[in-house]
Amino acid sequence: MLTTEQQKKFTQLWTQAQPTVTCFVQASIQDRGHAENLIQEIAMTLLRKFPSYEASRPFMP
Repeated sequence: MLTTEQQKKFTQLWTQAQPTVTCFVQASIQDRGHAENLIQEIAMTLLRKFPSYEASRPFMP
């Protein structure tokens, strides 16, 4: 489970990254529903793995 600070940081980073990720996924996957589901799965995976994220590294790559 994430701490409140980790939740805030994840929200900030994901909010900045989401438009780029969304554009990439929608350009790669023609089915809009499938693309939206994949974006949700990406967000959930990032959230689950966020405790191991090293803040010294860029979030987007």
